[in-house]
Amino acid sequence: MRNYRRIIFRFTIISFALSLYTLGYCQHSPYKLLQTIQLGGESKWDYLAFDQTHNVLYVSHGDRVTVISGESDKVIGEILHTDGVHGIAVAPDLNRGFTSNGRSSSVTIFDLNTLQTIDTINIGSGKNPDAILYEPLTKRVFTFNGKTNDATVIDAITGTVIGSIPLGARPEFATCDSAGIIYDALESTNEVAVIDAKKMTIIDRWRTGSGDEPSCLSLDKSNSILYVGCGNAKMIVMDTKTGKVITSLQTGKGTDACDFNPLTKSAYSSNGEGSLTVIKENSPNSFKIIENLKTQLGARTMAIDYIHDVIYLATAEYEEVDKLALNARPKAKPNTFIILKYGH
Repeated sequence: MRNYRRIIFRFTIISFALSLYTLGYCQHSPYKLLQTIQLGGESKWDYLAFDQTHNVLYVSHGDRVTVISGESDKVIGEILHTDGVHGIAVAPDLNRGFTSNGRSSSVTIFDLNTLQTIDTINIGSGKNPDAILYEPLTKRVFTFNGKTNDATVIDAITGTVIGSIPLGARPEFATCDSAGIIYDALESTNEVAVIDAKKMTIIDRWRTGSGDEPSCLSLDKSNSILYVGCGNAKMIVMDTKTGKVITSLQTGKGTDACDFNPLTKSAYSSNGEGSLTVIKENSPNSFKIIENLKTQLGARTMAIDYIHDVIYLATAEYEEVDKLALNARPKAKPNTFIILKYGH
């Protein structure tokens, strides 16, 4: 009888602990700086992207993409001749990567294994491709073009331009549900464009409520939750089934990237003021800020290794810090470009 009671007691304790974890009440382990990766060179960058399949980090860096091993934190290669590169998209099923080259209005296609360039294609009438996205259902690549307010659609297999989508506003980051629907932040109209990837048309536009100048998006596919990072230091949480705003949360100033880790059910906002906002999704209707990590001034873009719960931020030293505090982008000092790696 005593052993039976002991078993019941232990089972009760374990069940209680698991229920607390499920509800999101378990204590959060704070992030800490694990590594500073010195890259130097030209201090111009935009998006970062992490390739889980190959365990590498892609860093846009002026006229090239620098590739860093997630295991060793060492530079293992470069993708060259990507003039004014903004973003990197990977298609593991095709073993291909794609970069959006803003100054040359082109897309570079490269091999994920060798990092060798396969082709460079002109995107036609689209100018200054910024965000770039691979949509796996249609096997198409979408570039979101800052100067022409449209999206160029490319067949990822053949590398040919197959269409263009007028957006009617300045596009920023985009994400997709991997089932044919793309979401793009329209910064100049405070909207999210909902795009049918197959038909290459906008099927809806959602207002971002109190969020101004949305610049980044991340999606919890399992719960149909869209996180929208905005220029007025707010994270807008939206229901993708209805397009309605669920809530808004305060973040740091100068947000330029956000992400969601489906393994930890946490959303993140990287802020140019030098902070990282961590939000716990306790349920589809319950969200809580659990950490505002101090990072480094200018660390506004990021990528996440979901499996190891590691966050990468890019920044540099600046000549006019006061301008950065006002959300402007002053000139970065030469040879000060770095990647900050945070984990537990």
